[in-house]
Amino acid sequence: MKHPLYSLIFPLLLGAHLTAQDTGNKVFSAWGLQCTIPEGWIGQEANGIYLIASQTLPGLVLLMPHQTTQMEVLRLEAAKGLSDPANGIELRLSGDIIPLNERSIAAQYEGFFAQTAASAFAVGLINPLGMGATVMVITQSDQYEEFYKNLTLEIARSITFVAPETPDWVAIWREQLSHCRLTRMESYNSGFGSGGYNLSETLHLCREGYFRYFQSSGLSMDTGGVSGYAGGQDQGRGNWSVIADPTGQPILQLSFDNGETRSYRITWEADKTFLNGERYFRTYGDANPDDGPLCGG
Repeated sequence: MKHPLYSLIFPLLLGAHLTAQDTGNKVFSAWGLQCTIPEGWIGQEANGIYLIASQTLPGLVLLMPHQTTQMEVLRLEAAKGLSDPANGIELRLSGDIIPLNERSIAAQYEGFFAQTAASAFAVGLINPLGMGATVMVITQSDQYEEFYKNLTLEIARSITFVAPETPDWVAIWREQLSHCRLTRMESYNSGFGSGGYNLSETLHLCREGYFRYFQSSGLSMDTGGVSGYAGGQDQGRGNWSVIADPTGQPILQLSFDNGETRSYRITWEADKTFLNGERYFRTYGDANPDDGPLCGG
């Protein structure tokens, strides 16, 4: 699976532009914050984050909510950087983490994005009222200059926090997914007697706020008798949360221990649960403990 930022950011780094026309002061009632979009830049919501881009300059600014309320935890998260080697994304901390005041820090990052040399600068802010925010600018390394650092600081300084207006269904989904197993199954059969494959992935969402992610797959080819199976492979673990995107829609956010982040838009149709349009089965282990999440071990 691609990193959720990959398809959103990379085309804009290469010169594409946002089509939305958000300008000036922007209020995010579900996040409990507001900020000012700099003159000459425009904003657009995309997959649980907010993107700010220029009509004329390269690079992209990301505004992302987080639930960290302790400065030490925020520093640890900042030190991880952004890593998704499968898609050529590796942004590592460059230099020291800089304290700006008692509720915000800043850091510089260098590395690669989609196998292109990239530089980034980020500011993390703690919100005493609820969700905090991270502001990060990313651009190609040969185009990075002090202007981008100052731009990020300008946006960060414009942020003010207010009491969030959390939609009731966000709380409902937090409750629905607490201590839950989400399972997605995929299969293919050629129809010509030559075999096929099956794939299963499971997300174990524990009520304490952590998750475990497993994947299993099988392959068969009738011609030649080839078959194979890889069962229950641990694909990682970390912390999960349900937040509202800028439009108020629920987002399942997974923060892996290795620094990777994935976001899934949650929808519900005819008693069926979908993450980014893919059907997932929800089980809690009520009737059969084997169908519940793997927690506590």
